[in-house]
Amino acid sequence: MLQNGDIPPKKSKKKPLTAHDRLALEKRAANVSDNAADHAMKAPENISDAAKLADEFKTGKAIYISLERTDAADAERILDFLSGAAYVLSGSVQCIGDARYILVPRGMEILFAGD
Repeated sequence: MLQNGDIPPKKSKKKPLTAHDRLALEKRAANVSDNAADHAMKAPENISDAAKLADEFKTGKAIYISLERTDAADAERILDFLSGAAYVLSGSVQCIGDARYILVPRGMEILFAGD
């Protein structure tokens, strides 16, 4: 129950993933690209890492981001910042699981196993 002044939690519009779906997404993420030069895997720990990731994203690399070990408030700020960077650079952000995302640069298509 909310107390006076409490902010209600955000309701997710996405349906919850099953364990099977989550496993499939993790397997898909492992197959982002056959060429390691085309993507990078990162696990930022704080907001200061977001600018470095945006600079790397500007080079045209797809970036796999795991925010699982990042503080919730910092994870939200990082994702907001990188979503803005993706928008400005005509790229996109794809959620591939709980606290896992792929930043996809303009002109690059991410093909998942089974697609």
